[in-house]
Amino acid sequence: MSSFRSHFFTKGFTVVEILIVITVIGILAGIILVNYNSSRNRANDVTVQNDLEAMSGQLEDYKTSSELNLTYPPDKPALQTLNMHVTKSAYDTSIAVNVLYCVSSDRTTYALVARSKSGNFFEVTQDGIQNYTLGLAAFLNTSTICAAINSNLTFVSNGWNSSDQTTGPWRAWVGGN
Repeated sequence: MSSFRSHFFTKGFTVVEILIVITVIGILAGIILVNYNSSRNRANDVTVQNDLEAMSGQLEDYKTSSELNLTYPPDKPALQTLNMHVTKSAYDTSIAVNVLYCVSSDRTTYALVARSKSGNFFEVTQDGIQNYTLGLAAFLNTSTICAAINSNLTFVSNGWNSSDQTTGPWRAWVGGN
């Protein structure tokens, strides 16, 4: 019987060996999770940047094809005529507003600002796209965000408004709900 017992126990793993394997698996899972989240955040950032650049192109087309003295859209109805769309899954919808459109009073300057699910902000103007650096507090204050980018800009519309229960949070000018 003693030879059976010693033979039986030599074939298994010790508690220490099992703990080492579990620790290694945990470390590898952590590394994979961090890389996955990082990749997903980068993908959301690139998607938001691509959306903003596409909308910028549509705004430029509006300006050049407009018979309104080469100006940008003045309001939501004019924005809706552009039939713009955003990839909604890439935007941070945990905040009150997102995808803001601003235009100057003479409508010769504009800005679009958005926040990705990664938490990064981006802005695009007629001069190109860049990181928005004013932070969340400034971003959520629609009455001052546009002027903070350029003193000539005023807020026109947001593409996402979490409190809108009538038409839904996504505005028609960015593809609706």
